[in-house]
Amino acid sequence: PRLSLDVTAFFSFYKHLETDEPQSPFIDQSGASPFFVIPVMFQNLGSARTRGIEVFANVSVNKRWRVSPGFSMINMTTSVDPGSRDATLGLAPGYMPKYQPQVRSLVNLRRDLEWDSSLKFVSRLTAPNVPGYVRLDSRLGWRIGESMEISVTGQNLATSRHIEFVDISNVFLTTEAARSIFGKVLWRF
Repeated sequence: PRLSLDVTAFFSFYKHLETDEPQSPFIDQSGASPFFVIPVMFQNLGSARTRGIEVFANVSVNKRWRVSPGFSMINMTTSVDPGSRDATLGLAPGYMPKYQPQVRSLVNLRRDLEWDSSLKFVSRLTAPNVPGYVRLDSRLGWRIGESMEISVTGQNLATSRHIEFVDISNVFLTTEAARSIFGKVLWRF
């Protein structure tokens, strides 16, 4: 009654993934000034395999405190058909973090006051290079009667901001998560 464990292992195989096949370059002289063109044709000459594991637990420390540690790992390998000249599919494994350990804590401070926090590490992305980061979120919620709740939540409290993703087509375009604090009023009727 105080401990539960969830373990999932997976293996997936994907065929006919999109590849970018470069064609013969040429000079286009149809406009005012000529320019060099390298055409790319989309084909389905790629494949990939993923395998991984997820492990999560729920531990009731006491009647008012529950801790939920977890860990996920994924590994991807890609390949292209022998006739393919694609140079981008091989970068796909680098776009996902391999490891993501985390721990969540859920505490009932009183009957009507909750404090939930989570700490998560996301491993680095290798293509393009995005460093790993730690994310800390915390929420304090106050239940007023049966139908109303007021809460304050802080997200990304460990750092003021961190990069989560970089667009390969434009390395100056990044997706960043910034520190944020917000309130919420929830009314159930």
